Amino acid sequence: PPLARAVGDISAQQLQARARQVYGALGGGGSADVALAVADLVHDAVTLPEWVERDFEAEADSLEELSWGFGADVAEIIAAAIAAAAGLGEPGLLSGGGCVEGEAVMEVLEELGREWIA
Repeated sequence: PPLARAVGDISAQQLQARARQVYGALGGGGSADVALAVADLVHDAVTLPEWVERDFEAEADSLEELSWGFGADVAEIIAAAIAAAAGLGEPGLLSGGGCVEGEAVMEVLEELGREWIA
């Protein structure tokens, strides 16, 4: 799979698990469950370049072998996670037509901001 080739099997499995958590929370969780699952997904996605860079550095024999050729795939993952965070405010997002509480949405967005600043 392209994701595993871009970021490695362990990172791909971690991201897939996070996506399943979001999907499961949307299917029957409450507002806080969905917000927490998306926050975890966002955290893993925005820190993904650090995971990949660390793994590539450990495997490279020289600086010439280091490459950001995986950049587009990682950028897509980050963009999808940010879109998930932005979508938390959508009316009718939760099963039964409910929405994530505004305070929970703001917490996720503030955490996203802290991740980008750090």
